[in-house]
Amino acid sequence: SRRRRLAERLVAEGGDCFFCAPSPAFGYLTGLGTGYPSERLIATIIRKDGSTESICPAFEGSRLLGLGLTSIHPWEEHEDPFAIAHQIMGSAASPVIYLEGRLWYEWYLKLQAGLPNAEFRNGGQLVHDLRMHKQPEELEIMTDACRITHQAMDLAISRLKLGMTESEFGKVLAAAYEECGAPGGALVQSGPNAAIPHGAPKERRIYDSDALLIDTGCAHDGYISDITRTYVINHASARFQEVYDIVAAAQQAGFAAARPGNTSEDVDRAARKVIEDAGYGQYFTHRVGHGIGMECHEEPYLVKGNTRVLEPGMTFTIEPGIYIDDEFGVRIEDDILITDDGCRVISDFIPRDLKVISL
Repeated sequence: SRRRRLAERLVAEGGDCFFCAPSPAFGYLTGLGTGYPSERLIATIIRKDGSTESICPAFEGSRLLGLGLTSIHPWEEHEDPFAIAHQIMGSAASPVIYLEGRLWYEWYLKLQAGLPNAEFRNGGQLVHDLRMHKQPEELEIMTDACRITHQAMDLAISRLKLGMTESEFGKVLAAAYEECGAPGGALVQSGPNAAIPHGAPKERRIYDSDALLIDTGCAHDGYISDITRTYVINHASARFQEVYDIVAAAQQAGFAAARPGNTSEDVDRAARKVIEDAGYGQYFTHRVGHGIGMECHEEPYLVKGNTRVLEPGMTFTIEPGIYIDDEFGVRIEDDILITDDGCRVISDFIPRDLKVISL
């Protein structure tokens, strides 16, 4: 069904075919997994009539057959697979060929050399537009990924000890994910380190009254969760509580603005206004969110200047934050779905109220 929808887009854009090699787009269109390109060409070509032809090393043929990709051109190690691609895509006199946006440039040059009369176009947006609108089966997997994240976080926090380093706790959380059945990890930042929006875990020890920012997620059946919670150890100061409440209010404003017909930048503006009105605008230093699905960061991006209109089926994070150098940082991040009349927080079962961890 995904390949049929892509074929419809090809017709609308005047394209003859779409060339796709291992990448998130490849995984989305084939079910083979995102994978990584290697020196051995694997590719699927989708024509505007919806038919597909795939190219792969001979020893990979059975894998592609198992996914319903029945028209397969195997090649042996001594053969040139690009010659096969030229033959498949060169049937038209001047074909219009859309290329998956992350194709190796070297491969583009090889395709171009064998098809000098072809018009090559960047096809990345064609697939991004499809991937932005999640189907029910995708949403079910994404919700399960959030549930696994919740389980792993609870398990890891139950094992947190005073004096443990950020790096040590990061390993505890990674082990908790393994116990919960999915690979995962986290950015773990405590005290003043939490004021660095994307700081890596360090050897700083976690002490009393520290902020503890955990930006975490897992990979589950090809989809990603991405959730941030900021806790405090034993005691929350009045200033920390104030900042936390402002960030929580900003996120709620973002939720309210996340509805069909509004634009991506509307969500960013709504959340940012709450923080600016509270006098902390200079401490909110990043966009309010990003699309999520097969990748942790994908379209749409919720940022000033992005006028893409939100539509049902889109999924993204809403993650406002306040980061005060040499003191602490607070970020609250959830994964949401645009519905017919608003939004649904996919990770809503993970509490967002400030949690004081007693150690």
